[in-house]
Amino acid sequence: MSPLPSAHLTVDFEHWRVELHDEWLTRFGSPHFEPSRARSELLTRVVRHGVQQGGRHTLRFDRAQIIVANEVFPEAAMADPLADLEVWNEWSSGVRAFPYPGRFSRLGLVTQEGKTSATSSVGVLGEIMAGLFAQAGISPTVLVRVVRRWPDFIYTIGDRYAFVEAKAFTMRSEPGNEHLIPNGLGSRVQAPLLSECAHQAVLQLNADPAISVWGAFTAIRRIDPFELSVTFVEFDCGEHRRYSRLDRTLPQAVITGVAQRALSMAATRLAPQQLQQLQTLRRTNLREEVERQLVTLAQPFADSVLFEAGPQSAVDRSRGDVRDEIAHLARLATVPEQDEGRQFFAARALAAQGQAALVRAVGNDLIQVVDL
Repeated sequence: MSPLPSAHLTVDFEHWRVELHDEWLTRFGSPHFEPSRARSELLTRVVRHGVQQGGRHTLRFDRAQIIVANEVFPEAAMADPLADLEVWNEWSSGVRAFPYPGRFSRLGLVTQEGKTSATSSVGVLGEIMAGLFAQAGISPTVLVRVVRRWPDFIYTIGDRYAFVEAKAFTMRSEPGNEHLIPNGLGSRVQAPLLSECAHQAVLQLNADPAISVWGAFTAIRRIDPFELSVTFVEFDCGEHRRYSRLDRTLPQAVITGVAQRALSMAATRLAPQQLQQLQTLRRTNLREEVERQLVTLAQPFADSVLFEAGPQSAVDRSRGDVRDEIAHLARLATVPEQDEGRQFFAARALAAQGQAALVRAVGNDLIQVVDL
């Protein structure tokens, strides 16, 4: 019998800050500058000028905490990313092999290639770490969870927004690890990932210098037992550039995210027969009537989210844009046949009544939700 998996994960954490100077923003944000060259030159500057904030911290996470966080942070559906990575580790290290070659496989007559890397599990673990550390160090409330687009999370910090993008990789012989620099920030993050994030930060800060862009990089250094390195890289511009924009509006990612949240909440107020009209995009009078009801119901929800969505002047200037986005998304809305999220929302409804409601079982344990 093999030993039981460790009940804890050891994580060493570092926070780095990089100020993107005006010259960099102007030079590398131009559409005339080749993106691949921009990323390469930005990488050199980021590694050279990045400043570590607050030293290194070593933390221990309970395995159960990661399993619960798996319910709320990742966009991919996965029952247990830790168990998935442990199985992959057994195959890639030779502990397990296909049982089919026959009696003489130990003679080397049959070569078995290892299982491919569990890329989805790696990405999920990166999103979990990004969510946990961002809630602890940036803001406890996720304003927008962006799905299948950049960035992964949007938070508010006072009157500013923090865009957080999660990336993860293993420290095995993966493409990119050969570019790790011996010390400093470059020793913790793969060069292609760091340079890509820096370039995204340049483009976003040129569009809105009042936000900050964070890269949340998780390196899986060991699987048995789990040892991770989590590095948050904060990209920002100078204060004079940040405060030069007096006519602020909400970033488009915030507008879209608020509209999606408002529509999702509004849909809970519609009767099942009304939602049936949204199962196809075919234009009918009944569908258009339901769309109008959705837009009307969504507006108060949007206003409540916008109340804590950042600087009031930017919110006021963008209310019309949010209304337009709600109407646009309502025209594209469809109801999936399997009623997406039915089990979780049913559990939330029970929790609102003061009960501990079951979300799902994980082995012999239960994940429950309660209303705090």
